[in-house]
Amino acid sequence: MSLISRFLQSAAGIDPSTIRSKQDQYRYASLGALVWFSALVAAMAFGYAVYVFLAPFMEARMAKALAVVSVPLWFFFVFHINRATISVITPGKGKKFSNTFKILPRLLVSVVISIAIAHPLVLFLLSEDISGHYRLQIEKEALEKDDELRWLGNEIGALDAEIKSMQEESIRREEQHEEEIAEKGRIEKRIEDLDTVLHQLTEQMACERSGGVGNNCEKYTTSTWKGAGSAVYRVKELYEDKNKTRDLLREDLDKIQESILSYRKNLENIEKKNAEEIEAEASKKAHKEEQWRARKEEMAKDAEIKSANLSFLQRNVQLVALSKENGPYISVIIISIFLFLFFIELTPVFIKLMFPNDHEEEFHHPGK
Repeated sequence: MSLISRFLQSAAGIDPSTIRSKQDQYRYASLGALVWFSALVAAMAFGYAVYVFLAPFMEARMAKALAVVSVPLWFFFVFHINRATISVITPGKGKKFSNTFKILPRLLVSVVISIAIAHPLVLFLLSEDISGHYRLQIEKEALEKDDELRWLGNEIGALDAEIKSMQEESIRREEQHEEEIAEKGRIEKRIEDLDTVLHQLTEQMACERSGGVGNNCEKYTTSTWKGAGSAVYRVKELYEDKNKTRDLLREDLDKIQESILSYRKNLENIEKKNAEEIEAEASKKAHKEEQWRARKEEMAKDAEIKSANLSFLQRNVQLVALSKENGPYISVIIISIFLFLFFIELTPVFIKLMFPNDHEEEFHHPGK
């Protein structure tokens, strides 16, 4: 029998010298390994719980030192509870009531230990989520309360709107120029049409004065009476009205042509000035954005430091907040960890109950 096997069998609460069959040697060695494993998991979880609880109240090195010291203490506590419980269980059939009575205290202790250890294990496994949630919460609160960051954000927004307006101004000027060109064409067409109408009115007045005798008079309905009668007066008034309209259109045409020529003449200077103004505003915006990023990074670092040094109470508060936000996800994790630890705690006991009753046992005390 190897030294390791004897060591593991002793951990199972049995005197190796009383075991005769190879099968029982393997059984008790496996049982001892489970006892060691369950005690080790419980001890590591307990050490982390001690560190999380003490870290906010003292230096990190001292908290770690106390956590390290607590690991072997808790390990031997759970280890000896397992050995003592396993030792009093008689394997085989016919003793179920007796064994149930014997393991009942161990069952209660397992529930207490599993609950006590599951809690810090949950905090450990979800430490990144807890810290991240707390960090986002701090950053959000800081963003809402920080006047400097809010002012920088407003300045950046105003500069961005100004730059956009300048960029659109160039487009608006181009659209206005195209509209002026189109309007110029429309006015020229109206003037051309009015020239035709005025020419016709001139012919019609001549025909009215001549009583319908003259060139192209057959196109007009005229009176046979010669002279400057009412018909001539009516055509003359119409002529003057159309002529006045044509003069006004020519004035508008001159203004539009002047605007078009001015735009084309100063186009290069306007675009250059606009580009310089946009560049200046963009430079201001970049400077404000740099200040905004620096301020936000400063806040993020502060939040990172705070989230890395959460107290035991703060971690639990964040865990509750995460549970509310993520629904059953956190609850499933907590229950799963508890059941896993509870299973580890009781596995040695259940395995011992399944041993056949074909050998004698003697509880082995250390040093005996």
